[in-house]
Amino acid sequence: MYLKAVAVCAALTLAGAGAQAMTLTENFNDGTLNGFGVINGGAGSVINGGPGGASDPYLSVVDTASGFMAVTFGPEWVGDLSAFDGAAFSVDYIQTAQAAGGYIESFGQLLLTGAGRTIGADVILNDPTATWQSASATLTASLFGVSQSIWEDVLADVTEFAIRAESWSNPSETVGFDNFSLVGTAPPAVPLPAGGVLLLTGLGALGLWRRRRT
Repeated sequence: MYLKAVAVCAALTLAGAGAQAMTLTENFNDGTLNGFGVINGGAGSVINGGPGGASDPYLSVVDTASGFMAVTFGPEWVGDLSAFDGAAFSVDYIQTAQAAGGYIESFGQLLLTGAGRTIGADVILNDPTATWQSASATLTASLFGVSQSIWEDVLADVTEFAIRAESWSNPSETVGFDNFSLVGTAPPAVPLPAGGVLLLTGLGALGLWRRRRT
């Protein structure tokens, strides 16, 4: 029995079934901002009424001054994000109060700062309305309009992860965000090395020999 358990453990260790994809999510279900904030003339709070219904918490962002307000993400969304090259980003969004003026085209632009530069890409393509909508995008160098080397440099040392929340040219509009998600691509499974095959064969043979002796 002991040898059988050893063989199973060795098989699992050597085969390396491939690590799961890395994932970052924020749905504000605990009722707190969790390190998220609003910069450039806005204020954020967690209130109910998200896409999941009247009791679903979400991030509400109120425009309080002139400037292109943006939502900055929590501490888990900075640092070395190299594993998220080609990751799937998604978010739900809404506009609950409209201001005077015109629509701001940069609403929903994702901003990554790192390696001494800030790069941006449009991940929300439809104007926010009074109904919850969803948006998604695959984060690649081409989406951000930069070279692969620049993209990798930024991802390796992200100091700020943000999304533009300014939807109207005059202050006082209110928008909401929920269910931020960033899902990286899973690394390939590690093949079993030749030495591992020999080890498993040997363990199997040893187990058979002991069984015959007993």
